[in-house]
Amino acid sequence: MLRWVGRRMKGLEYDLNASYAYADQAKGVLHLTKADFKLELGADLAGQLIHEARHLGIPAYGHVPCTVPGVGSDPSCDPTIAEDFDGGGSHAIAALWLSWIANRSEWPYSARKSAEKTVEWVLKNRINDTYNADRFACRYLGRNVWNTRAACR
Repeated sequence: MLRWVGRRMKGLEYDLNASYAYADQAKGVLHLTKADFKLELGADLAGQLIHEARHLGIPAYGHVPCTVPGVGSDPSCDPTIAEDFDGGGSHAIAALWLSWIANRSEWPYSARKSAEKTVEWVLKNRINDTYNADRFACRYLGRNVWNTRAACR
């Protein structure tokens, strides 16, 4: 997965002046902040790199305004979630990778639980398509997060 990140970017900067991580699409550079390096687990930092790298490439990917119930008009949501790295948005592919960490990796239990909690947060707060977020949750978490008609079987 990190090879995919590396192929998409031309540089990685530790940006002391940035308030949040971001991708400079024109230069192909990912900017990480002090907060990104305070992440306790390598899986979380890798998830951030994957998220930002999705903003790079052709075509470049940007977020859309949130329509998720209860989130407000935050401008950093994905329209839907996909199960492939080129079809999903930045939050969606990070959730896909973290779902793999939570369910199939040999990382320590604390890392797997942290990844699972992050996936649930993303599905509840950054994916506008609640029905497909629930289908994804059923498949990868074994439960839905929105209680839509996407019942887990």
